[in-house]
Amino acid sequence: MTPTGQCLNSDDSACAGPVHEYTSRSGATTSERCERHQGLHDEIMDAVERGLQERYPGYDSPGSPPPDWFDEANAGERWDDDY
Repeated sequence: MTPTGQCLNSDDSACAGPVHEYTSRSGATTSERCERHQGLHDEIMDAVERGLQERYPGYDSPGSPPPDWFDEANAGERWDDDY
């Protein structure tokens, strides 16, 4: 990606702070955001992560036990499958 120096969320005209290139939490993508919008994005992603941890405790930890409702017989999936 060629840096443009423009905030990805600039269409809402509430940008604040310099624009930087940020790497996604997965490390797979980058995006350019002003400091304000990156802060808002981080808050949203933190809330998503908390929700996932509440519903699927330890989902991101290899070897974690599956939730009580998980049944390997459904769709032939395993809790600890590596994709």
